[in-house]
Amino acid sequence: MRRQRGFRRSLPSAAVLVAAAVGCAGSGSSTGSSDPVTSVLRAPDSPTLEFQWQVAAAPITRSLFVRRDAVIVAGEVVRGDAASESITTIDGPTGAVRWSHPLRTTTADDPQAVAFAGETLRIVAAEEGVYVSTYGGGGISNPIVGFAIGTGVRLFPRDDQLASAATAEEIIGAVRTGLVTSVGVVRDPATGVVSRLKGVAGVVLAISGSVAFAWDASASALNGYDLTTDELRWTVRLPGRPSVVVVDDTTVLLASALSCLAPAACSDDSSNDTAKGTTTTAESEKAPELSAADTE
Repeated sequence: MRRQRGFRRSLPSAAVLVAAAVGCAGSGSSTGSSDPVTSVLRAPDSPTLEFQWQVAAAPITRSLFVRRDAVIVAGEVVRGDAASESITTIDGPTGAVRWSHPLRTTTADDPQAVAFAGETLRIVAAEEGVYVSTYGGGGISNPIVGFAIGTGVRLFPRDDQLASAATAEEIIGAVRTGLVTSVGVVRDPATGVVSRLKGVAGVVLAISGSVAFAWDASASALNGYDLTTDELRWTVRLPGRPSVVVVDDTTVLLASALSCLAPAACSDDSSNDTAKGTTTTAESEKAPELSAADTE
């Protein structure tokens, strides 16, 4: 994985600060250790910070989430060694490692683990589960895999479904109704089965609040779809596929197009050429097909 993610939620105690700068490896580390370290700092009434706990040999963080009282980190255990990539869940109050699974290999003593292909993986955390999928397509196929945050037990797919569940489909984010994927469907977070088909044209790039941002390469347009009604809210023509960065529930940044849009204020006029700036080449894209295990 190549993208580092910040914390989405705070731990229950307001006196606990989870450090986002993780993976202090090498002689320059403030801990003096060559191992990656996940740290939690406690800020009591005094202005000074003191360590509450540290976990050595946790993954060098590329993806980082807090869900309820759990800290979820994923990345390389050995810097520069993609084969060492793993996902680990740490108990927030105590720093105890709840569970950890490798992401690139399988072993006889870890039947929950799945070996994923591709240079980069997408990690998404929801209330009860953490989900791993292919990132960005590129012809790479992986099963979409869910792990229970509390126990690390694989929610889906079963061992006998791993091969048939392989897909280039990517988990984009979690909403109240389920997991939104790049092909514009919603999956059940407990089973992975498609729970609701959505009429989205193109590839879903991001979600913000109740809006899904989908890139339609054939029309060279970014479309905003209402996740609750499936209706098209607006269309904005762009010179090429943007990188959509969600700022908050009312604003997104189209990074490659150098434009900032408020989803609710976008025009539904398909001729609206508001995005100007760096031009990228529009790809001939189509959404990945659903895997054979999707409707079981």
